[in-house]
Amino acid sequence: MVGGKNKMSTFKDLQERIAKRVIGWKEKLISKAGREVLIKTIAQAISAFSMSLFQLPKTLCSDINSIMAKYWSW
Repeated sequence: MVGGKNKMSTFKDLQERIAKRVIGWKEKLISKAGREVLIKTIAQAISAFSMSLFQLPKTLCSDINSIMAKYWSW
């Protein structure tokens, strides 16, 4: 179970997993439609599963959203 007051450090692994996936995608040449599919299926699914189990901090959700937005605009 998740414990303690500092939940950001607890869920830091989730943010790193998403960032690692997105960095791996940046190395490949993918169309805009392909990027949209990757974001919707992979990045959002990882965070949605965690959100179904735990309440994530707002700052973590903002960080994940900014990672996906940077990938989209790349």
